[in-house]
Amino acid sequence: MSIRATEFTCWVLIVLVSVPSLAQHESLQLKGIVVDANQVPIPGAAVTVAKTRQGAITDANGKYTLEFNRAGTYQIEVSSLGFKSQRSKVTINSDQTTAANFQLIEEVSELNEVIIRGKSLEQEKREEPIRVDLLILKSPKCSH
Repeated sequence: MSIRATEFTCWVLIVLVSVPSLAQHESLQLKGIVVDANQVPIPGAAVTVAKTRQGAITDANGKYTLEFNRAGTYQIEVSSLGFKSQRSKVTINSDQTTAANFQLIEEVSELNEVIIRGKSLEQEKREEPIRVDLLILKSPKCSH
């Protein structure tokens, strides 16, 4: 086999191996926006796929994008500090980008009590250990 034929065969093999792997890496997307009850975008909200480590954080405009390897129905959870978490089933289609917008309801929490403890400078000084040097003196032996 000549060098050109070998080179051509290598290129054909590379193309045949690459094409199926490119098709497998085509990702499907879920895009949307997270807003509050007044339709104000919520930046920094976590949008996650339940029971996985897959997720995204909304940008300054409340928008997010999640990528999936295959179509199917997924449980999506959205949470943000100060809002009630929301779960929803979303079906990801294989032929298009899927849109899912979420509206979070504000959650008001009351604290029972707040305890603040501190020490004054005087108290700190009183509790500060004092360095003591110990001198051991040997008494001269007396002979009687």
